[in-house]
Amino acid sequence: MDFSLLYYGVQLLAGLIAFITFWGWLPLDNWWVRSVDFPRIQILVLGIIAWLSMLIFWSQWQMGQ
Repeated sequence: MDFSLLYYGVQLLAGLIAFITFWGWLPLDNWWVRSVDFPRIQILVLGIIAWLSMLIFWSQWQMGQ
């Protein structure tokens, strides 16, 4: 079975979680920057799901491909 779409979706989710995490560290007080400070638990849960999904797809993570 081909899970390539799911694999790339998990990579996108992990990248989005990393982006949102770093976005919250910006030293700005605008509402659109501070909006990522409030759903911390939801972001954590999504990050754990992405991490576990990457562990499932560990065999597809090969350098140089």
